[in-house]
Amino acid sequence: INLVKNNSSVSYFNGMQWISAHLPDAVNDVKEYDGHLYAITSTLTSSGKIHQYNEETRVWDLVGTAGNAIYDLIQTANGNFIAGGGYSGTYGDYYSIYSSVGDDASWTERMNLYRSKSSNINNTGAGIFRAGVAVEGETVLFGTSMNWTNIQTTTDDVNFKFKQQIYGNYEEAIYVNGKVIAVGEQRGSGSDHYASIATAVPGGNFTVTKLGYWDKLKDVAYGNGKYVAVGETGSLEAVVYTSTDGNTWTETTLPAGMRSLNAIEFDEKNQRFVAGGFNGLFMSLDGKTWVSVKNTTSMITDIVIADNEVNEYDYA
Repeated sequence: INLVKNNSSVSYFNGMQWISAHLPDAVNDVKEYDGHLYAITSTLTSSGKIHQYNEETRVWDLVGTAGNAIYDLIQTANGNFIAGGGYSGTYGDYYSIYSSVGDDASWTERMNLYRSKSSNINNTGAGIFRAGVAVEGETVLFGTSMNWTNIQTTTDDVNFKFKQQIYGNYEEAIYVNGKVIAVGEQRGSGSDHYASIATAVPGGNFTVTKLGYWDKLKDVAYGNGKYVAVGETGSLEAVVYTSTDGNTWTETTLPAGMRSLNAIEFDEKNQRFVAGGFNGLFMSLDGKTWVSVKNTTSMITDIVIADNEVNEYDYA
């Protein structure tokens, strides 16, 4: 089990004891690709870094740097890596995309755009990139700009093309069963807030579905013929939606006291969903009936299934 504490410390459980490894900045995301664990860190405005966990030395090795904050790491269909990010400044927002082609340590900024906050219209086709996914020969990135998301795509991991603007802000995205599913929220004026799911087939435009009032979705997973999306209500209670086709979603009744959920993965070895959040780790066979398996005093923000083991990450 892996654990992230105090916003920048990762503890690795080796089966007998906890072994801590510290990272220099806040951890924004953890991913597993080809049997390797990667941690994405940055300051609030700059100095994005990509780290790879070294199991022999039990430390996180720095394998890439980025000038701006980064929030997501995607391994592309070409075997390269893309990191998306940006930050919101006093007078405007800065948007960046970096990619590493052929060498993990050689990262190049491919997109750097700016939008003034005095403008209500974003015609740059970019945003603060917090989610992305590899899709049959291309990579799709979701960039948040005000209450909208601008979608960029690339087939060569170097040149990016604006695809579509959709309503809402999206936190995570997956590609499974020939369908891209991104989850997040729609933030309108006043109290006009709803959970939001955007879906598309490869090469097609996205369709947006509005769900529960004041709900916010943070992650989505697929397993046993079912999509399961998790998040929180306006009062920070847990919320879970399930679907068999990715188009029609049903809210699940949850146990009392189950608080905000930030992450979900499907455990193939044990054929179950694993979700984590404000008050611990939960498991479910069908996405509807949930059982608490671990209470924590700090929030679990991410879960990674690596080597058929559940790895959890939380921020104290």
